[in-house]
Amino acid sequence: MLTTTTTTTTKRPLRILQLVSSPTTSGPCVYVLELSQILRQLGHHITIVARPDSWIADEAQRLQFDTLVSQQHRFPFDQIQSLRQVVKERQIDLIHTHMSRAHSMGVLLRGLCHIPCVATAHCRKIQAHWALNNHVIATSLDTERFHRHFNLVPRDRISTIYSP
Repeated sequence: MLTTTTTTTTKRPLRILQLVSSPTTSGPCVYVLELSQILRQLGHHITIVARPDSWIADEAQRLQFDTLVSQQHRFPFDQIQSLRQVVKERQIDLIHTHMSRAHSMGVLLRGLCHIPCVATAHCRKIQAHWALNNHVIATSLDTERFHRHFNLVPRDRISTIYSP
């Protein structure tokens, strides 16, 4: 079980912000919902940020997750500032990102909010944000090798967890 430890060594559930930017039904969206359900069963609090009118926003609401909508545009900075406020108000412990827009938003929020950001690599693309995450989860060994080689993700900050 994922937990965080306070200075008095009392464990408490994590408050996790799941950012997913796919506007359509996709494997990463299904993954986010399944992972979020498991994390909720373990006692963690999940907030899902999805694009407006997306399949995952509807499904997250149907499954009674705290759901916020955002186009997840990086510029202008109003959406970043709005999500920064959400992170602060909800005392989010961890940002977990899925898909390109979400990955970029996540590393920006990481810098602004000073909390860890984990990105799941559902595909192989050359993009600068990969090396800026606290950790990257690759869904296959080939994907892990790609991100280590082309996106310069250090070996100690990437793991492979196979998608079901």
